[in-house]
Amino acid sequence: MSLSLHDVALFLHIAAAIHLLGTAVASPMVVAHIQSASSRPELLSWLGFLRRLTRGNPATAFVLLASGIYLGAAGWWSSGWFYVSLVAWVMSSALAGAVLKPTAQRIAQAAASNPAAPIDASLDQIRHARGWTLAEKAMLGSDIAMLWIMIAKPSLAVSAALFVGSVAIAVLLKATLARRTPVAAVSH
Repeated sequence: MSLSLHDVALFLHIAAAIHLLGTAVASPMVVAHIQSASSRPELLSWLGFLRRLTRGNPATAFVLLASGIYLGAAGWWSSGWFYVSLVAWVMSSALAGAVLKPTAQRIAQAAASNPAAPIDASLDQIRHARGWTLAEKAMLGSDIAMLWIMIAKPSLAVSAALFVGSVAIAVLLKATLARRTPVAAVSH
């Protein structure tokens, strides 16, 4: 059995996609624990778990991009879905770097500033930041769409519709559920 460079790139691409999709699926559960934690130590514990869960994501995202570009050069440049996947990669990277990671860091700094104190309204507001939860849902919607697009390789129009639709559904579901779910009372 011999492995070609194409086989290795395809394996790395699929493995990276699995890793990123796995963290995208697990993150909403961890964020729910962060948002419902009843003490700062519990909140910091869940933030630590989230940090460990996503620690490898930047490197994995670059493996996904590099292997995708290589595979694109091997014949996918002319496929419309390929460009939708590049847009999805840029969007996810931007959301992770500009929204998700900085918000998690702000929550950690606020919680660690006085770990013995109860969770106050200021900390509660940061951990329930609408942008943070919507960005996380947008990434999940994107990853689910990209999994299907990577497998089915549909046309540009279908790929774009799947991507936009999946992100919109994930964000709208979160926004709708957030309006219906009352935020727990905060200790003062």
